[in-house]
Amino acid sequence: MEESEISRKCGSALLGVDECLAPAVRFPRNVFVGPWGYYFFFDSDRIFESAFVNQVKMLLHIEGSSCACLVNLDASAETASSHRRFFIDRSTAPNSYKDFIKGERPGQGWIHSIDRFGCASNLCQWAVYCERGSEIAVIAIRSQFAFDRYSLPLSGLKAVRIRDAVSKPISYGFSPEALSTEWRNVLIHEYDSVK
Repeated sequence: MEESEISRKCGSALLGVDECLAPAVRFPRNVFVGPWGYYFFFDSDRIFESAFVNQVKMLLHIEGSSCACLVNLDASAETASSHRRFFIDRSTAPNSYKDFIKGERPGQGWIHSIDRFGCASNLCQWAVYCERGSEIAVIAIRSQFAFDRYSLPLSGLKAVRIRDAVSKPISYGFSPEALSTEWRNVLIHEYDSVK
């Protein structure tokens, strides 16, 4: 694939983050825009491991897409675009992501941030949203019929349905100590795809 074609598809992935996520909405409300078939929750720290690149590459392969974009949703307009987003394609090495999230100087990289992050591909058949401060991340899949196709990357992320995430907390963010009863009930209501 030519470089201009890759650039166009990665640009579409960046736009996909905007199309898939409502910028002003936060947990416990549903942050996704439009119809989605399933939601699976996981520990937000998984996004900040180099292995996340491999999970995204699997998602790209399954979907038949070329590029995904991970964006710091809370980065200021003054932040250089190269520090606000990271593109992942089928050739992206996990170590390049690891170096990026560490940052150029101590305390500068995403690994130290408690911001919100979003990720989507150029085809927008899945999207990820993460609130580092609440230690909660979610992946949404558009098609109700695609669950089996996505089972491997979901397993790699240790992603589960919302009721499972709160009944057997998968991270501190899902524990009774972190979630008030009201907040937990709203989160379940917003993301329970088996209603």
